Amino acid sequence: MCIAFFYFFVRKGFGLGDIKILIILGTALGFVNSYKIFFISLILALLAIGLAVLLQKFPRTKMIPFVPFLFLGYVCYLFLEAGIV
Repeated sequence: MCIAFFYFFVRKGFGLGDIKILIILGTALGFVNSYKIFFISLILALLAIGLAVLLQKFPRTKMIPFVPFLFLGYVCYLFLEAGIV
């Protein structure tokens, strides 16, 4: 339910598809783990987009989908929980 409120507050930044995936992850893994995945995804997205902006690969106003970063965050979470990394 908190994720649905997040959608209404940050409507321009996140789409409904991102929120749906976070709700599915929250239901499957628990809400605490879905927040961990969300924050890992945010860090990965900030690093990737920040690096691309610094290298002038695309303009700052371009919209980038967040779903691939959610997937990478999920994979990183799995590796961290398994103790591989």
